[in-house]
Amino acid sequence: MLSLRYIQSLKNIYLQMNGQNPIFEIYDTAEAMVSDQFNTMKIIYKSGIPAIRPYGFHSLPGSRWLLVMEYLDDKTVVHAPEVQPELIDTASII
Repeated sequence: MLSLRYIQSLKNIYLQMNGQNPIFEIYDTAEAMVSDQFNTMKIIYKSGIPAIRPYGFHSLPGSRWLLVMEYLDDKTVVHAPEVQPELIDTASII
């Protein structure tokens, strides 16, 4: 978790140096991080954007967590359906 906080902090510092607001969360626990990632991926998947379908997350020994998602066959952007801007706004909960 310490290295995650360090990386997220550096990303936010970089954004602020370039006149942008911080967007990377700093989580208190690994469970909070995996839960947020699961919920974000779930919103993106349900919105119709071609994305990985998340199945769930599970605790592992040693305060670690496993995020389980389906395998996503890659497609070019040309084959992706058009996405309405309103859907993108609903997915930006990060």
